[in-house]
Amino acid sequence: MDAVWANIKEDEWREAACASLASLQQSYEYGEICGSFGLEVMRARLTQESEQGYAQVLVRSAFGGRRLALLSRGPIWPDGVDRDVASSAALYKTTPMSRASIMMATPNGLAPLVGIPMMSGATVAEISLMEDDTAQRAFMHGKWRNRLVQSEGMDLSVEPIAPTPALIEMLLARDAKQQKRRGYRNLPPRFLRSWAEHYPEKTHILVSRSCGKINAAMVFLRHGGTATYYLGWREVEAHIPVHNLMLWQGMRLLTHLNIKRLDLGLLDTHNSPNLARFKLGSGARARCIGKTYLLRSS
Repeated sequence: MDAVWANIKEDEWREAACASLASLQQSYEYGEICGSFGLEVMRARLTQESEQGYAQVLVRSAFGGRRLALLSRGPIWPDGVDRDVASSAALYKTTPMSRASIMMATPNGLAPLVGIPMMSGATVAEISLMEDDTAQRAFMHGKWRNRLVQSEGMDLSVEPIAPTPALIEMLLARDAKQQKRRGYRNLPPRFLRSWAEHYPEKTHILVSRSCGKINAAMVFLRHGGTATYYLGWREVEAHIPVHNLMLWQGMRLLTHLNIKRLDLGLLDTHNSPNLARFKLGSGARARCIGKTYLLRSS
């Protein structure tokens, strides 16, 4: 396998990311935003016989004046088949080492890499959006679906809303309090600010109101043929299943936009068991992703 680090055109990258249903971390948008924060973004084209894959690597300063390169949930291939062993070796051997003296990688699959495992793998929840409404609802767990039916029979309104700066700041403030209370971490606040500013048409926010005041919201980020659930927040009572209705409406909205997969993020049954049950109850499938490796030559 060959790897060439190149200035890959945006259209070429987007086409590949869309075809492979790439993760947020391998989207062109993610790289551009991280680049605006001062990280160096390196992109490589991988070739194996007649097939091409792509890898987006972020580089930042590390200890001792070194540079740390991180490949997260990649590379991406059109057929989605893991080639991680060969691709990680090719990337390591060809990485411009004058710019990155350490390279780490977390593959999107379970194939082991050529390197030293540094962190254990994780599990993500993903919803396929390639079925019709009847099939989607059939995939839901019975209790989750019953709560959805309950919400549909209540006087609840869910509506899309434009990502204004004021709305983004309000959601970030609510999410910060929720993170502290529930013990989880999201990307830094500036990420959503920048995404909403640069890609407002790919920032989908659903809200519910009471007496004109927003009391619940969900944010989805769209990239290629995939969307990522970014945050969910609520002030309504727990017995009111507004988030069931909100996620369902979000799934329908994204399907209408020809999105094939919704990534609900990591499943953390230890620190956030209720959120994990909510994600899985929606019909999402749990999928394991690989360990984080310190790459080395084969």
